[in-house]
Amino acid sequence: GTRFGATNLSGIDFTTADMSGADFAGANLENANLSDTDLGNAELMYANLSNANLSGAKLRNANLTGANLTGADLSFADLRKMIYYRSGGSESTQSKFAANLTDANLSSANLNGAFLQHAIFSNVNLT
Repeated sequence: GTRFGATNLSGIDFTTADMSGADFAGANLENANLSDTDLGNAELMYANLSNANLSGAKLRNANLTGANLTGADLSFADLRKMIYYRSGGSESTQSKFAANLTDANLSSANLNGAFLQHAIFSNVNLT
């Protein structure tokens, strides 16, 4: 897939794009429009997705370990088998791998089989 690495993609519009398998590890995707984007098998470790629009996005098997999803809209997103946390290490090490979903909108999101251990769900909309 395409490699974006730690690129600043703040505010970018990837609506309906096929970004499956892309590497966004460490990228800044704050306020990005990723609605209906295919991000299956994408690498999003430590990406900043704060306030990003991920409504209807396909995130099957995507790795969001340590990603910041504060205020992100994940309504109607497919999060099956998504990874938010990589196991191993001490408890203090494990917490830095947790995805931050504070204030995220997960209404009608498909979380079937998602691995959410240690993810932060403060003030999340699940209805």
